[in-house]
Amino acid sequence: MSNVTGNGFRISDEEARQMLTDLGKSLKLKDWIFSAAPVVKQTFVKRSELWDLAGKFRATAGWVLFTDGLANFLKLSENDKNREIMELEICDDGTDSGSCTLRAVMCAEDYYSVTLVNAVGADAVSEVMECMKNGKDGASGEDYVYACSDVSTLLKNSFRGVSDGADSAWYRVWYRCRRNADDQTEACGRWEPWMQQFMGFVKASGDAV
Repeated sequence: MSNVTGNGFRISDEEARQMLTDLGKSLKLKDWIFSAAPVVKQTFVKRSELWDLAGKFRATAGWVLFTDGLANFLKLSENDKNREIMELEICDDGTDSGSCTLRAVMCAEDYYSVTLVNAVGADAVSEVMECMKNGKDGASGEDYVYACSDVSTLLKNSFRGVSDGADSAWYRVWYRCRRNADDQTEACGRWEPWMQQFMGFVKASGDAV
C-alpha cells in the first residue's frame, strides 16, 4: 500500500510492478518488460537540419510520409531531400533490446518537432545525441517506474509497398507509474500509457524485416 510521508504519498518500485502484473492478468495481457527509463530528447529543427539528423542515424528500418506520398526511408535518393516531409519514423535495429528511434512531425512550414528515444544501453545514436544535446529531456527516471510491451499492427495496403514484404509494423508501447505525489488527487501508483516507439516492420510469422 502507499505510504504517507512528510512530502506526500509514495509507493515502492515493487508495489508499482505488482500493480501492473495484476492488471495484466485481469486484462489477459502478457510480455511486460520492466525497464529503467529510456533517454528521451525533444527538439525543434528545420527541414535541412532534420535531414542532417536522419543522416547521422544508423537506421535499419523506417518510413517517411511526404506531402505527395509514402516512402521507405532506406530507399530514399538524394532527390528526395527536395520533397516536403510531413512525418517520419526510423529505428536502428528492431531486433535489439537497445533499439533507438527517431520521430519527426511537421508542426509548421519547414519546422519539425523531433523526438529521439534512446533505450537503455543503446550506443547507436551518439552523434545524434550530440546534435540534440540542447534539446528538452522527455523523461524523468527518478519520479517514475517504467515498463514496456511490444505490439504489432497490420499495415494498410498503401504502407505495404514500402515495408519490404512485411505486413505489420512493430511498436514498443511504454508505460510509466508515478512513485510519489503531494496528495491523493495526483496519479501516484497509477500506470498510464506514455509513448510508443517504432521498432521496425515484421512479417505475419513474427520475423523482423
